[in-house]
Amino acid sequence: MCIRDSFTTFRADAAAQTRDVTDIFEEIAPDGSVRRVVTEYRLRFVFPAELRLLIAAAGLRIDVLSGSYALDPFDQYSERLIAVAARRNR
Repeated sequence: MCIRDSFTTFRADAAAQTRDVTDIFEEIAPDGSVRRVVTEYRLRFVFPAELRLLIAAAGLRIDVLSGSYALDPFDQYSERLIAVAARRNR
């Protein structure tokens, strides 16, 4: 049996609207050897008004603006901002 664990750290920059994230995944084999995978990536925060402008500038329309993967309404308590967009009708 292997033991698996994961850790996440991040550094936020409010002025740049970014978060640098490091995910560390470890797997400990029965013989005690450790396999570690480190993944680093940058997230950029987009505010609702900015997202609407970006989508319109791309020639798209917003079909759904949601606060979760279940497509719940977006509000001040939402942890996510998810948009479903499509091409505008000509």
